[in-house]
Amino acid sequence: MVSKTFPGPLARPQPLEKNELQSSGPLYELFLAQGLGTVHKWHHYFDAYERHFSRFRGAPLRFLEIGVARGGSQALWRSYFGEEALLVGIDIDPACAALDGKHGVVRIGDQTDSDFLAEIEAEFGPFDIVLDDGGHTALQQITSFAALYPGMSPTGVYLCEDTHTALWEDFRDHPEGDDFLELTSRIALGLNAAHEAPSSFGRLFEPPSHRKGDVSLPLVAATTLSVTFYDSIVVFERAPKSEPWHEIR
Repeated sequence: MVSKTFPGPLARPQPLEKNELQSSGPLYELFLAQGLGTVHKWHHYFDAYERHFSRFRGAPLRFLEIGVARGGSQALWRSYFGEEALLVGIDIDPACAALDGKHGVVRIGDQTDSDFLAEIEAEFGPFDIVLDDGGHTALQQITSFAALYPGMSPTGVYLCEDTHTALWEDFRDHPEGDDFLELTSRIALGLNAAHEAPSSFGRLFEPPSHRKGDVSLPLVAATTLSVTFYDSIVVFERAPKSEPWHEIR
């Protein structure tokens, strides 16, 4: 995908800046204050976190993090979201069970196990935020998204990080040859699917209450407001959607 030639001046090389501080905001400041060696994050992620997560601060949200590791990120999220948040972490490493109850709930299981994910959702969901910082293979990212996204809060946020692994051959293990960036690119295009039918222009010019029949979209398109791409991150923001319409006034 990145090897394709961009058109015209868009292909002109531009050197990247060499800044050590690459984000801002209270969550980034909490990260910079950590000194225990338990939180591993790319610096540029924090602006994306802040942009999509800040509206949940101080609220009784339900937060699921895939990938607990040494537990430092749960401590970070607890400091950021506050005591009203239900923090749930899952990890495949049995050693992470020792972290259960320290800053949140921890359960042991495989993110490619849809039955396990369904159990987590049934016990603690619906989730307002799902953060996939798990194993980063295509199979892991796609399985987790397909299992968890449909049951999230109608206005929730699903953030998958380290999506650059889609460019690494060793991480492309999906049996159908898919990867998360390819899948989410198709979903982003699918947000326009209501306009696809040949008769859609005339139909969508009428007020929705005057239309006959229904426009039906795949669930992911019908429940997704936006898909936002960053370097190594894809964010889905959910919202109830209506049939689009336009008029001249």
